[in-house]
Amino acid sequence: MQANPSNAHILVIDDSPLERDLLTQTLTNMGHHVTTAASGPEALNQLTHKQFDLILLDLVMPQMDGVTLLSKLKQHPQWQHIPVLIITHRDEIDNIVQCIRMGAVDCLSKPFNHVLLQARVQTSLANKQYHDMQHAYAQELQLRNDALDSFASMVAHDLKNPLSTAIGFIEYIQDNKSDLPLDQLEIYHQSILNCLDKSVQIVDSLLLFARIPNAPLHSTPIDTQILFQVLQIRLNPLIETYQATINWPTSTPLATGHADWVEEVWFNYLSNAIKYGGTPPIITIETDYTDNGYVRFSIKDNGLGLPPHTEQEVFKPLTRFSAQSDGHGLGLSIVQRIITRLGGTVGVNNSPLGCTFWFTLPPYQSS
Repeated sequence: MQANPSNAHILVIDDSPLERDLLTQTLTNMGHHVTTAASGPEALNQLTHKQFDLILLDLVMPQMDGVTLLSKLKQHPQWQHIPVLIITHRDEIDNIVQCIRMGAVDCLSKPFNHVLLQARVQTSLANKQYHDMQHAYAQELQLRNDALDSFASMVAHDLKNPLSTAIGFIEYIQDNKSDLPLDQLEIYHQSILNCLDKSVQIVDSLLLFARIPNAPLHSTPIDTQILFQVLQIRLNPLIETYQATINWPTSTPLATGHADWVEEVWFNYLSNAIKYGGTPPIITIETDYTDNGYVRFSIKDNGLGLPPHTEQEVFKPLTRFSAQSDGHGLGLSIVQRIITRLGGTVGVNNSPLGCTFWFTLPPYQSS
């Protein structure tokens, strides 16, 4: 839980009903949510069922004293980072010093001063918030570094294959050019071009994936019917290879977005539907509106569907549909980045009779 200095969840542990009531009233007046416990075991039970941003702990209690409870808190992986503010009498100086050494953030003497209590609670919560932000940033950085390492390894592998193949063809031509018939030479040249084109596609996808979060955004009305004509031309080679049928809708609502990016979303979805649809692929495009008025575009194929429980995984970078996939694991992650940047959402409805991938965009509203 990330602490909010003005709206935190605080656990007050004190065996005195009067002290609990006073602390609860003061903290509630400060805008916090307060839970109380009259003993150490009760506090541990509360911690098991709820998350807290701060603990106010009395040291002198029956059953389990505050020092013992603090020791348990600091040894527990889920509780050890919750700041603990000690509240006790001044004559408990030895225990206070011990608690500070064990990790308590501060102490407050009874009877407590309301102004001092407020200041120390807010300071403890602000420090907790800063710690949470640092922890979240470190986790995100680690995830990004891990993803970057995996991505670099995969892209290097995917680039190496077509480039190595192209080099192999070139070396073979050089060694045998005097003996190769013209038609065979033409086949090798075309193979080299295909390998280089594949390499360029990988680099282009990488550049697009990296550029989306910070690129200037120019949203305009998108006439999907015109876009379909462009897509038909781009997809024709795939359509012919797989003998695919695409059922284009005759009318579609106007949405808004960055036209070039939205074209890439359609191309990724449709090319995947062609490659991984049925035999032959039959693809149906439908449109409707979401509950919040966004335009939803759906692309349904007639394939075998995705493996169970992988619906969210397919939008992560480096995810491939199958071991036979010829992609480089960026297509659907690019789709998600684009649509998220445009203010929409993406998803997939999976079934053994085929997948329906969809995305939403804000509707066009004329001024």
